[in-house]
Amino acid sequence: MNTSPTNSDSDTLRVLAQAIAKLILRFRFSRSRFLTLLDEELVLQAKNNDPQANNVTLSIRTGINRRYIPQLLSGEAMHSKPERLKMILEDLKWTSQKHYQSGKVPLKGSFNTFETICELRASGTLTYKAILEELMKQGKVKVAGNKVEIISNNSEQDNEHREFARNSVEKVFYTVEEIIQTEKN
Repeated sequence: MNTSPTNSDSDTLRVLAQAIAKLILRFRFSRSRFLTLLDEELVLQAKNNDPQANNVTLSIRTGINRRYIPQLLSGEAMHSKPERLKMILEDLKWTSQKHYQSGKVPLKGSFNTFETICELRASGTLTYKAILEELMKQGKVKVAGNKVEIISNNSEQDNEHREFARNSVEKVFYTVEEIIQTEKN
């Protein structure tokens, strides 16, 4: 059996990867959560295709380490590192309530500031200005004078966003599925 990918396979995978990347960025899905769910689905699909397959066989077919197969089959939560922006936002919320009793934190300074939270959570990888810019683009915070203010979530708007994202992903899925079926015939 020849398992080396052909150019056609690579092109197809690239198109699929581009579509997934666009969806992840467009709807701000968690990349790490997506990859965990992808691993889980790979294992479940492989097990559905061959119910007699053991963990080693499933590992070989999916390329996933055999030690993770039982967790994925049982639906047990896989522990992945939280995303930096989410950790920073949670620290920001906690600090604003604990130390300032408000939804605001000083932008700069040496203690309990937006800058120090960013240095703690993303030291050496991201600047606090880049993090601030991204959080502002996402509508999570705004700058008010020399303070960073957390913007409250609008759950109705979040629900509409989730529904739109779900519908968009379903459309992409059915389109990809249709293309695959067409190529098989």
